[in-house]
Amino acid sequence: MNQEAGYTFHYPDDWVVVEAKGAGGVVVYAPPGDPRSSPANVSISLTPVAEGTDLQSYYRQTVGFLGVMPGFRLESTRRESFADSPAFSIAYSMAPKGTRFWALQITTLMGTTAYSAIYSSGPKTYKRYLVDGGLIVRSFQLI
Repeated sequence: MNQEAGYTFHYPDDWVVVEAKGAGGVVVYAPPGDPRSSPANVSISLTPVAEGTDLQSYYRQTVGFLGVMPGFRLESTRRESFADSPAFSIAYSMAPKGTRFWALQITTLMGTTAYSAIYSSGPKTYKRYLVDGGLIVRSFQLI
């Protein structure tokens, strides 16, 4: 729970939580061992957005930003519900620094803040941690 940032979520007991630097960010790492070498993670981020930004515009901005990343491939997009609000999800892969990883991001807007949860992992472990990662993302609630 991050009361200062106004959200809560649940994660498996054996996952490690690390507070990210900045306003309200958290990264939850899957086991085993050192979080810096974790095979999977879920990150929660809060991003300021301009007053009046709608979800469709923010979706286009997000895909545009990701599109400049090395090896970016958009796999799928969907309309969703996230934290009981309209949202979008995007599944994608990219290869920064030559290492490919897969990600599933879901984002909603509340006022002038974009709330995003991103599950990411390497191709070999993506399916292994997808259920736990998905449960973490789905448990996200604004408080």
